[in-house]
Amino acid sequence: MSDEPGPAPERPQPPADNVVCGGCQWSNPRAAEVCEFCRMPLAAPRKAPRPRPAGAQPGTGGATAGAQPEPRLAAPSPEELVGSVTVRLPFAMTPLRIGIGIVLLAALAAAVVLRRNAPKPPEDAFLEMKKLIQRFEKETGGYPPDLSAPERRFGELPAALRTDRWGRRFVYVARKPRIGSAVARTEDGTPLFGACELRSAGPNGKPGDADDLVWLSE
Repeated sequence: MSDEPGPAPERPQPPADNVVCGGCQWSNPRAAEVCEFCRMPLAAPRKAPRPRPAGAQPGTGGATAGAQPEPRLAAPSPEELVGSVTVRLPFAMTPLRIGIGIVLLAALAAAVVLRRNAPKPPEDAFLEMKKLIQRFEKETGGYPPDLSAPERRFGELPAALRTDRWGRRFVYVARKPRIGSAVARTEDGTPLFGACELRSAGPNGKPGDADDLVWLSE
């Protein structure tokens, strides 16, 4: 039996897709980012060059000798793009329908113009009427018997002052007549009163409930 050492066993070759560390030459798995031995960052493995087809010439991008380059399609012009767009309506544009559309648009425009030009009533006709009654009392020394007396004295009232903001007439009640006093009547014989009440039925139109607008002179 010989004591001479036998041949050293061959070191198994690492897989071809392993990443070899540039510092210690340690073979690392392909997915490793640092060397398992020296912990140095590993460079990404280089991809194998793409095989060139037979007959291709260098610098020709893989085209074979004698082959004609593929023709490129020209971009369409704006006129061609506009001409290629087709608008499909859910109905046919007949002359009758076009005429009806024009009439409707004209009526809508006329309604908008009329609404803009319509006279606007005061923001609060109730307050305006209250001021008118107070002016009457200040000039005559008493309140009018009805709402026609201020109109006779100051001239015809605008239509916006004849009703409240909901289009209903005011309710006016004169109280405490001044019969027998020196200021019992105006110069035209209108009797004067010491108190009055002005009321609007409010949004619901029912007088006497919580939504009424009420002004008492005292």
